[in-house]
Amino acid sequence: MTVKCVWELQQAIYAALNGDATLGAMINGVFDHVPQDTEYPYVTIGEMRASDYSTKTTAGVQIDFSVNVYSRGKGSKSCLDIITRVNDLLHDVDLTLATCEHINTRFVSSDIIRRPDGLTYHGVINFRVVVQE
Repeated sequence: MTVKCVWELQQAIYAALNGDATLGAMINGVFDHVPQDTEYPYVTIGEMRASDYSTKTTAGVQIDFSVNVYSRGKGSKSCLDIITRVNDLLHDVDLTLATCEHINTRFVSSDIIRRPDGLTYHGVINFRVVVQE
C-alpha cells in the first residue's frame, strides 16, 4: 500500500470542486487552509484516512475523506444546497489521478450542524474512494 494516492486524490478533489462554475457561484472558494477573513460560504477539503485495500494480485487503497461546508445563510438550506452540489461533483464520478488508478468514489453520509455561535452552519459530507497503484 502507498499513501501517494492520498495526495493525488486530494488534488483531484480540489480540481473537481474548484473547477465547477455552478459551485463557484455558490461559494467564496475551496480551501485546504482557509485564509483569515474569508467570507461565508466556503468549502474545505477535510480529513482523509487511508487503509490497505490490496488483494493477492493488486495493491489498493481505500480512502475515506470529508468535505466541509461553512455557511451563514438563513437556515440550513444554503448549506444543504452546497452539499448537494459537492455530492453531484464527486459521487460515482471518475477522477483523474496522476499515477494511481481511480476505481470509484461513493457517498457515505452527510450531516449539518449549527455551530455554537448560532449563525454558522457546518455541513460535512463523507465519501469512500478505492484506488489502485
